[in-house]
Amino acid sequence: MNRQIKYGSGKQYLTGLVFIGLMLFMFYFVVVMLDTKVFQVLKATEKPEPTPVTDGKGKAWFWGIAHLRRNILGLELFCTA
Repeated sequence: MNRQIKYGSGKQYLTGLVFIGLMLFMFYFVVVMLDTKVFQVLKATEKPEPTPVTDGKGKAWFWGIAHLRRNILGLELFCTA
């Protein structure tokens, strides 16, 4: 059999390049806008610290959600058709 490899028309590559460029533009636009007076209130004034969990119920909730999230993410990554 004589199979020829068909290449895209270039539109897909250009669309990907435009998407990457748009994401870069949006990121740096947000960074610049946070330095203006209007959006200055959105900046964090201090570094957030996690709340300490001392009781067993809080730790069970934390680890239960962590395992559930890991299992769901693993199923999404490895069981897609």
